[in-house]
Amino acid sequence: MFEGKERFIARDEEEIKIPEKLTLKDLSLDPERITRALLEDERARKEILPQQFQEKLEKAPNPVESKEIFEEVCLYIARVQENNEKAVEDYKKKVVPLLVEALKEVLGKFQVNVNWEKLNNLGIIFLDRYSDWYLRQYRKMEGGVTAFKSEGLPRLIFLRLEPIQKIFEKFTELGISIYLLHELLHFLSKTQFWMAITPDKEGFFLGTRRAGLRVRGKNDQVPHLHHLNEALTQKLTIEASKIFLEKYYFTKLLTTLGPQSREKITQRILRHLEEGYSRERKVLEILCQKIPFEMFVKAYFEKEGFLPLGRALERTLGKEGIRKLDELMTGENYQKIQEFLKEMGFQEVS
Repeated sequence: MFEGKERFIARDEEEIKIPEKLTLKDLSLDPERITRALLEDERARKEILPQQFQEKLEKAPNPVESKEIFEEVCLYIARVQENNEKAVEDYKKKVVPLLVEALKEVLGKFQVNVNWEKLNNLGIIFLDRYSDWYLRQYRKMEGGVTAFKSEGLPRLIFLRLEPIQKIFEKFTELGISIYLLHELLHFLSKTQFWMAITPDKEGFFLGTRRAGLRVRGKNDQVPHLHHLNEALTQKLTIEASKIFLEKYYFTKLLTTLGPQSREKITQRILRHLEEGYSRERKVLEILCQKIPFEMFVKAYFEKEGFLPLGRALERTLGKEGIRKLDELMTGENYQKIQEFLKEMGFQEVS
């Protein structure tokens, strides 16, 4: 404890650099550590490890102490991680540039400054089921989402492969691209971190201060405007996905399909995306009756864009109204949100 003597500063994510090629081992998610944790957890080793190990596990009196089992499982997980690391590099070379082109076309409609140079120091981690289990079990990282930009690790995007495979099945590669598109928007949004500077001038990160529209004071237990931030991110994701599919995916990555198959896949992807943050996007649409959508976009990407949006929200809702809307959206009671916005003079959106 520093007894309140530390001072707090906000540091832009652009100031923070990560290694050019970041792996799970760099995050202390090495095969040895994961293997040991899995073998020590009887339920996990039965549910998580593949069938090829189950017979040996059942026969071993104490799997944790078996050197042979440990080495086999460890080698297996190491191969899985290596394959995913190669896949990440492949996506960064072949897919990310196309996703960026789609984003540039969408965002080019607005007078907004996006720091595209941030992409020069981008970390992507594909989480296999074993690393994913370990993260949720021992690091208490985000558990209910398929992909996320980490709260406490700058410049890192995580994608959980198993949930994406279940959703998209034989089109898993496309699913990864679509989830990556959403997270790239979060990555490109204006992001700052709270940093504590102790009396001996050593610093440590406390978490995200701002990420797009999402803000958090250094003493806040929960962030503010999180749901509006996701609504805007998803709306831009949908628009960029349409361009990516039409102009890039079917012409440069998967070129063997006919028009009917392309249309069928496109509609399936768009239906999936429309289900995401649908109620939050309706709230954003309602607010845009009085506040230009471009103002939200500027606030999302620009340091100077946040204050004008805050003033517009205050003029429209009042200081207490902003707080109330944020609380209602956090509580996800959308009937009450509709009623509140009607009181504020907005028209309902079906």
